Amino acid sequence: MKRAGLFLAIIFVLSAVSVYAQSYTITVTFNQYGTWENGILEFAPLGISAQCYFDGSTPLRRGTTYSAAATRMSRKTDSVTGLRRPGIFLNIPGSQIFIHEGTSLAWSEGCIVIPRDIMMSIWNYIERNGDLDKYVISVVIR
Repeated sequence: MKRAGLFLAIIFVLSAVSVYAQSYTITVTFNQYGTWENGILEFAPLGISAQCYFDGSTPLRRGTTYSAAATRMSRKTDSVTGLRRPGIFLNIPGSQIFIHEGTSLAWSEGCIVIPRDIMMSIWNYIERNGDLDKYVISVVIR
């Protein structure tokens, strides 16, 4: 009986570790000219490399890594569902910077925008792993 209890305790601990061990990295590289208009966003687990847009009002800085969480934006609406828009919130004190869906620089408002299908692929991947609303994402700006 003691062995069974010990075995279950080990399984429980291993399960808890695997739930919290997941982490993700999103890399954003400015275009080759270093302007504040577009770049490439990469998410390696899905092999994503996509054009992204951001305007000059963004507080993001090259050479910085930001802690982030996949969540929903409180003030923006999803273009398809009408619900709160999915986004990756970057933990920058005093700001509301996200990675979210968008079709052009006009969607930016200081945020990083990517095509909806790319955003939803990243969002769904993180959601399937049970990691919404957790600061388990590192966003690297190059």
